[in-house]
Amino acid sequence: IHPKGKDLAFFARINRHGLLEEIEKTQGTLASLPGPQKDILEQIKRITNTIASKSITDKKIIAKLTNKKEDLEIQLYKLLPEKKVQVIETSEIAKVIPSNSVLIEYQRFRPFKFDNPADALEIKNWEQARYQALILKPNGEVESFDLGFAEPIEDKIQEALSASEQKQADAQELWNEVSELVVKPLAKATAGSKTWFILPDAELNRIPFAALSAPQGENLLGEAVNLRLLTTGRELLDLAQKPEQSLQKPLVVANPTFSLSKRFPPQKSSHLFASNTSQERSGDLVSHSWQPLPGTAEEGKAIRKLINGQLLTRDKATALAVQEQEAPKVLHIASHA
Repeated sequence: IHPKGKDLAFFARINRHGLLEEIEKTQGTLASLPGPQKDILEQIKRITNTIASKSITDKKIIAKLTNKKEDLEIQLYKLLPEKKVQVIETSEIAKVIPSNSVLIEYQRFRPFKFDNPADALEIKNWEQARYQALILKPNGEVESFDLGFAEPIEDKIQEALSASEQKQADAQELWNEVSELVVKPLAKATAGSKTWFILPDAELNRIPFAALSAPQGENLLGEAVNLRLLTTGRELLDLAQKPEQSLQKPLVVANPTFSLSKRFPPQKSSHLFASNTSQERSGDLVSHSWQPLPGTAEEGKAIRKLINGQLLTRDKATALAVQEQEAPKVLHIASHA
């Protein structure tokens, strides 16, 4: 509503959402450095893996482990130095956006209108969730687009995902309909842009943007423009700096054995092949039984040759094996979602 509303919305987004991402990344980096914090981090990892392994089903034991993990996390964060908050101006990000490029920040939000500040605490005063797109151009101009209510957009995304996983003939048509909702409204603002830096939010993270139709023409979006997906706009400042070359060999993780726990002993080689060719993703994340993904074995071999990397498969492809690696130049994981 306010003439400067879109500028404030973008500024708040990069300095709230962006800062939270930055803090999480910094904590992860500092926690891995030698010192007492690393010992605590190792304990947290072991407890996390124990809880995730499903080898323990007693709810009391799980609750006890969870409480212990939370206590360790408090100890860990107390050891880490206080992070200096860096407020980023929109103009700083605009300066590093290449010419003929745009940064598109999607955001799911719930609007509210109230007379008294205290009214904001009551959920009944908040309206239905909506999506908006905030576009930043190299000249520093910000444009905002109201994409409408979140529910119909999210329903359409789920419909397209289901159609793709079931290999239905109308899958691409459904993705084109998704494109009508989240890409086409940006047609005029993105006209002439060769590269899109996209920052999805909420359910939009599930969209394969390359498979959407381009706002102008019959091409797919991945064919019409160069797509770059980011977590936060602040990442552009890091990308603009000269990258440090990692000396660690690339790592490829593929075709894990999903039955390594004591409760479910490893299957024989003849059983490590999927019973069907659909290679469906598992929608049940708490399932004790995960279907093998033999297709990823071939994927892993191909990727290893392309990047001259180390390959971990079958019994060696574990979470702990990945955690023990020190910043591989490339990390490629082919597994269940």
